[in-house]
Amino acid sequence: MMDTEGPGGALPKLFYIAPVGSEACSPTFTADGSSVFLSVQHPGELRMADNEDATSMEDAGTDWPDFKPGMPARPSLERIRI
Repeated sequence: MMDTEGPGGALPKLFYIAPVGSEACSPTFTADGSSVFLSVQHPGELRMADNEDATSMEDAGTDWPDFKPGMPARPSLERIRI
């Protein structure tokens, strides 16, 4: 994301980081430009300790989006209000 005019024009700004080991793809904006939708794919497939493939729910890199014990990580659609 970046301003298109003014002193900060063309200066990129970080506005979203997908969960560890996942990818954010297919950005789609609403018609009025007030929101963007992102598909989050493959959350939890990597272990945090060594960045290798997780072999169980217990060693998955995240339990996003629920963050509840026993719930696996799963792909989701995110809406971000701009």
